[in-house]
Amino acid sequence: LWLRLARARPGRILELGCGTGRVLLALAREGFEVTGLDADAGMLARATRNLAAEPGLAVALHRGDLRDFHLPDRYSLILVPCNTLSSLDLAEAAAALVSVRLHLAAQGLLAAELPAPGDRQDIGDDEPIDSFEEPERGHPVQVYARQTWLDDPPRARVLWSYDELLQDGRVVRTQVPTTYFLRTPETMADLLHKAGFESVAFFGDYDLSPLCAESPRLLMVAGRDAGLLSDEEKT
Repeated sequence: LWLRLARARPGRILELGCGTGRVLLALAREGFEVTGLDADAGMLARATRNLAAEPGLAVALHRGDLRDFHLPDRYSLILVPCNTLSSLDLAEAAAALVSVRLHLAAQGLLAAELPAPGDRQDIGDDEPIDSFEEPERGHPVQVYARQTWLDDPPRARVLWSYDELLQDGRVVRTQVPTTYFLRTPETMADLLHKAGFESVAFFGDYDLSPLCAESPRLLMVAGRDAGLLSDEEKT
């Protein structure tokens, strides 16, 4: 999806909450000029090491807070993948959208991934939901997530657990608690319009299929000016 949007809106790209650079590296490898912003110095340090292994890519990294950031450029596309925007409370999300709007070029787009409106279920952490190889040490890692839903405001508390298997057989567990706020498209549309966006559309999956009650995720595309993606740009 992010590559499709980048091709639809050629120009500078900004990724908010870029982490170790998984998304921005994929975009840069396709020839796009990408800037990454993240508040976590450790994440940016790893992103810098990842970039060093692929010299020549047009990538700039900045440490900053997506709720109030100031960069010298304007961007044709600003991305917020991985539910990052939903980790902000209502006031923080409103402030972030104002900052995003100020950094969009004319005809620029914001694209963000959010939790699906119908995804309200408690999940135990008895079984791993993912696994990967730790990129710097090469150790296998299993990922667990325990999710609990709360109301007023609707939100999910997720305890992420990462079990890293060391060469001597020991398992080292790292846990990261995260809160994700669940918001309806109507609430997000209101926040966007108050921040100065002229147009907004919601989709139910990465293929930009229509949003419905059974959609596995919520994708939001907003424009600072009237007019969004044409049918040709969606394919």
